[in-house]
This record gives sequence, C-alpha cells and structure tokens, in this order.
Amino acid sequence: MKAIKIIIIAVIAFVAVIPDQKLQAQPCSGNKVRMAYGIKGCGCNCQKKCVLPSEVAAYQANGWYIGDCARLCCFGNGWRIGDPEINSLPTSLDNIYPNPASDIITIAFTMSTTEVVTLSIVDVAGRHVATIANEEMEDATYEVNWDVSSINPGIYFLKMKTRTYDAFRRISVIR
Repeated sequence: MKAIKIIIIAVIAFVAVIPDQKLQAQPCSGNKVRMAYGIKGCGCNCQKKCVLPSEVAAYQANGWYIGDCARLCCFGNGWRIGDPEINSLPTSLDNIYPNPASDIITIAFTMSTTEVVTLSIVDVAGRHVATIANEEMEDATYEVNWDVSSINPGIYFLKMKTRTYDAFRRISVIR
C-alpha cells in the first residue's frame, strides 16, 4: 500500500511540473510584446503584461522576461491540473508607497481581467484632486507613479474603480 501511495505521489509531482502547452501562449494585441515576471516554473506565482517594444529593455532590466507564464499545477495553492484560472490573481489595490510621501508615490495594483481602471484622488472634503489613470488595462500587475510634489500637504484618498472592483486607500502628503 505504501508503494502505491509513493508511486501516486511521484506521478502527481511529475505531472505538476509539466506545463499545459495549449494554455501557455496568449498573444498581445497590436504590436505589443508579452512579458512575464516571477517564477518561470510555476504559473501560480507569475505575473504577465503586454508592453510596447520600446519598453521591453526596461522591463528586462527589472527581472521580467519575454514570453508567457508557464501554466502549471500548483497543488499547494489548491489549483488542479487543467484549472482554467491557474494564472489568475484577484483584482486588488496592493500597495501605496512610500506613504507618507513628499514627491513620488507608487501605486501597485493587480487586475484579474481586462477592464477600464480609474485611479482618482480626492481630498478629505471629497473634492476631486487628480485622475491618475482612466484606461483599459489587461490582466497583470501594475505600478503607477503619482507626483505629489505640487500637492498641498495633507490627507488624501485614492479610489481605484473598475466595473467589478472598488477600493479606497489613505495617502499622506508631507513636506
């Protein structure tokens, strides 16, 4: 019985490291290049993004590689072989840093589907201060910079809105 369990575990471990080739390649629209970041061996820990050819070198300098994420089974995360959502990360407003800030703030977020994303800033009275982004973005992880050097010191709120997701985060601007 132990021998059968060991064989089953070995087969599962072997299958877990074989990418599903029919799910792997996903072309980018237009003349964009598919870039991926993360662990090449496990699609569950990989981020992907389509970028302009002129941006490829900058992405490669930051650890991204040309190509798509290998879509693999990651048993530890509850994924099963053939699961269509193996590369999917939930839409989320991940981080704002540095916070407080006096010059540039980076807003990190993840998109799980291609949707229009609006990143807007309001003050404590609810008045609109800035729109940082209002565009369609593909399923990927993004970092957007906002220059706060000309904004008065104080407390502001970032609102991230898509068709299926809303989030608010506090931002402190200091001098």
